[in-house]
Amino acid sequence: MRYGRLWYNNNMAKKGRRTSKKVKAERDESAIPSEIVAPRPYEPSSRSYFRIAVAFILATVILVSSAAYFVFYGVQISVKPERMPVSAEAIYEVKENPLSVNSIRGKLAALEEEKSVVFSARGGGKAIPDYAHGQVTVYNKSGRVQKLVAKTRFLSEGGILFRLREAVFVPAGGQKEMEVFADEPGVAGNILAGKFILPGLSAALQAKIYAQSDSPMTGGEKTASIIQESEIKEARETIIAELDSALRKKILESFAAGNDVLGIAFSREILNQESSHAAGEEANEFTIKIRMRVAGVSWGADLGERAAEILAGLYPSGKELVSDNLKNLEPQIIKYNETESLATVRVNISGMVIPSADNPLFKPDNFAGLSKDEIVKYLTDKKLAESAGVRFFPFWLKRAPYSPSHIKIIIEK
Repeated sequence: MRYGRLWYNNNMAKKGRRTSKKVKAERDESAIPSEIVAPRPYEPSSRSYFRIAVAFILATVILVSSAAYFVFYGVQISVKPERMPVSAEAIYEVKENPLSVNSIRGKLAALEEEKSVVFSARGGGKAIPDYAHGQVTVYNKSGRVQKLVAKTRFLSEGGILFRLREAVFVPAGGQKEMEVFADEPGVAGNILAGKFILPGLSAALQAKIYAQSDSPMTGGEKTASIIQESEIKEARETIIAELDSALRKKILESFAAGNDVLGIAFSREILNQESSHAAGEEANEFTIKIRMRVAGVSWGADLGERAAEILAGLYPSGKELVSDNLKNLEPQIIKYNETESLATVRVNISGMVIPSADNPLFKPDNFAGLSKDEIVKYLTDKKLAESAGVRFFPFWLKRAPYSPSHIKIIIEK
């Protein structure tokens, strides 16, 4: 029995091996094609090309946008700096040959002049009596020359007495024209033209020597102006201005010989002034007389150099000067000593400073992480800016970046 099973198993194993070999051979024969065919190349569709192009463009846009963001993102702060005035006053002695550090080189001159001018009063006045006057012609029909002394009387037909102003001689058989004036002031002397007798002569001579006027006598009343204080003041100012101008011109001519003069300061002093009338008095005119002295002091480049040194010490580091008056200094003469050829001048030096770009308060680190309002508040609280503009990039940023290289500060001067 055991031997029979053994035989059966071996026989079946041999049969299985023959069957496997036969199947394998059949598979190998079926795998060999009857003829060899070359593979077709891959041909993508137009839709595939479109997708590739869109993907490339999107990738490029994303790449460029990312690069731009990381390169340009940040904040730009535009600052209109707060301006601060600085000033100082300096006193210098001006000499032609300065020796001390408080002296500057310059020329000195002083001139005096007096001027008197008559002005017409313009103030309102009132009518007051005056002496009427006019011209008469004296006829001498006698045989001898007739002398008429000053104040010889002439009597009009209406009984108004006039007098001769100056002595005259009337030739025999001739005539002479002369001026007469009323003996009494008033409008009564304003008479019409007519005949006059000379009551100082005898009755016989009065018929031969007499006077005749061809025009009325006038001037028996005049309007006297009331001199106003403003008129006297204006007259004084007019004379002072004229004297000042004339004396300055002479001093400028004396300084013109040198080419080292950069500027000239003047001072004036009223030595004496007089008025013929006081304010409130009645007069048609008044006279003002003034004596004045004008001093002139010139200066050269050393004044500007001294002033620049003083100005540089008026502001600390972190500030810079944006304007000054160094080219327009106007020294004032406060003392002039003609005997010692010395003048003392006062100079006002001024400028305008702003926070400089290297000011530590402008360091970008100070703005890192701040919002727009916080940036503006910082600048104004620190007195760095009058106003400020803040611009973020991109626009949706709300705070400044923490990287100093992405914080840009522009100071407008």
